Amino acid sequence: MRNTFETQRLTLQPICPKDAAFILQLLNTEGWLQFIGNRQVNTQNDALNYIDKILATENLYYWTVTLKSNGVPAGLVSYMKRSYLPHFDIGFAFLHDYHGKGYAFEATTAVLTHVSTILHHQYVLATTVSGNAASIKLLERLNFCYSKTIETENDQLLVYVRKLHGGF
Repeated sequence: MRNTFETQRLTLQPICPKDAAFILQLLNTEGWLQFIGNRQVNTQNDALNYIDKILATENLYYWTVTLKSNGVPAGLVSYMKRSYLPHFDIGFAFLHDYHGKGYAFEATTAVLTHVSTILHHQYVLATTVSGNAASIKLLERLNFCYSKTIETENDQLLVYVRKLHGGF
C-alpha cells in the first residue's frame, strides 16, 4: 500500500529517505514529544534510521503530506496494524504552523477513503492520550467514536473506532 494520494490542496506520498530533514523536525516538536513520545530522533542519521525501520516493517505505512501550492511538507498520516489492537490504526501529526487549516482532516480522509474502497477494511481505529484535545476533536470530526481506554506499556490510550462501510 505504497500509494500516492492527491487532494485539492495536498499530496500524500509514501515516506522515503528524502523526508529525513522533515522527520527530524516533526518528531522533535512540542506536540509530538508531548502526545506521541520521544523517539530518540536527534540527528539526520537518526531520522534516516527511523524511516528505514518504517519501510522495513510489514503492515506499517506512513505518508508525508505536502502542500501542492509550494511542495512544503506539513505533516504525516500513518496506517498500521498494532499488536494490541484488533484492527488497523490511523494516525496523524502536523507541524504547528499547519494546525487549524483542515490539512489533517483532508489528508486523513484521503487515506480512509482508500482503505475503505480499495482495501475493503470495515473498521479503523485511532488512539490518542486524554490530554490531546485537538486530536480528539479531529477524530470526532472524522466520525470516529470513543470505544474504550486501554493500558499499554507506556501509556493509557483512548481508543476510537470508525465503521468504514456505510460512508462518511
